[in-house]
Amino acid sequence: MYFVSTSFPSIFKLRGVLALGVLVSFLLTVSPARSSLKNEPLLFVSERSGVHLNLKASHARENLFKVVQGEKYFYGSHVKGREELTDESAFYTGIDEARKQTPAAPLVIFVHGCCVSFHEQLYQGYELKKAIDDGFVHSQAAQSGAAVTGRPVVLTYDWAAPFSYATSLVNAGGAQSRFDSFMQGMVNRYGSENIIIVAHSLGTVMVQNYLERISDSSFKPYKTIVFSRADLDRQSFSDCLPELKARSQRLMLLASDNDPNIYFSSLLRRWGVRFAQVAILPTWATMPLTKKKEVQFSEPDKPVSTNIDSEKSDEEKAEDGALLQSTVTAEERHKGLTRRLGQIKVAREFGSTVEVYDMSSFRIGHGIPYMFIGGVIFNDFHKFELKKEPDGVVIVRRAIP
Repeated sequence: MYFVSTSFPSIFKLRGVLALGVLVSFLLTVSPARSSLKNEPLLFVSERSGVHLNLKASHARENLFKVVQGEKYFYGSHVKGREELTDESAFYTGIDEARKQTPAAPLVIFVHGCCVSFHEQLYQGYELKKAIDDGFVHSQAAQSGAAVTGRPVVLTYDWAAPFSYATSLVNAGGAQSRFDSFMQGMVNRYGSENIIIVAHSLGTVMVQNYLERISDSSFKPYKTIVFSRADLDRQSFSDCLPELKARSQRLMLLASDNDPNIYFSSLLRRWGVRFAQVAILPTWATMPLTKKKEVQFSEPDKPVSTNIDSEKSDEEKAEDGALLQSTVTAEERHKGLTRRLGQIKVAREFGSTVEVYDMSSFRIGHGIPYMFIGGVIFNDFHKFELKKEPDGVVIVRRAIP
């Protein structure tokens, strides 16, 4: 039997060489990606009284159930893993310079939902931005065939939601007037027709309240408004629908039948909102899909028509308006106040008047369907299979590779 003698120094040298090789390989792989991201950051505006940059556990320094809103905004930018603060003037200058590179690209404003930390809403905004960039590049390349250099400007509005549903409702109400003023400033500077609003969960309440309060008769509709998993009651949405449609060129509802947070939100309206002193459920939790008949999906390269109003006659549009203005009984109104728009069975009622997408097959609970939003706002459905039902609802399923 033979033994090979190896000295300890040689072993350490070998390990050192291997470690150095792994490190060099990692730097060569990661560094170019990070440098390219610096040119396309996510912008943010925050109402929190203190923003702890690069601190993942920022909530640990605050009362989890009561996040204080500050007297002034924090402005900044975020590239994966790093945030930088700036002043108001530099913030808007950065937007102006970015828009000069791609004038045709919209400006996207993301309004998050309840119970998220500063860094979590940044993560949501950053994931949304990546999806929007992908959808924009693919749609532009499909139209022109040329390479696309610029990207849409995406910013997230942080209204300082605490890790509590009840207190989030309080903070959302306190932030409403500041949010209204911020949006009016963006409209004055960039024009509403160039802006897309993406609101998720409780953020849809703030957006609806803002749109309902616009009194300028010369106001131009927003390019697109997306309500994702809307934590809105059916009755208020129905009452506001004429104003919402007048304020947007496209109005979309993304709902499902397996979102436990939205279902629980409906129950809270019956039991009392103060019951919810903690976040409702993790966003990744799902409910079992209800059994439904099999549907045939269209091919990915043959998206269904989503221009609902253009398919309807003037008489049908008039009937829709009369239906929206019809009176309801007290019992029906109370029921409408507890039912949430994020439930597909509720959103389905509006399938003939706005774009309604059934996202149930995604099975992501209360999560945000980033990739679908990034595609639908540019009418880019190449990653999805769609089926439009007789009531106007579009069932969405990921395309099989």
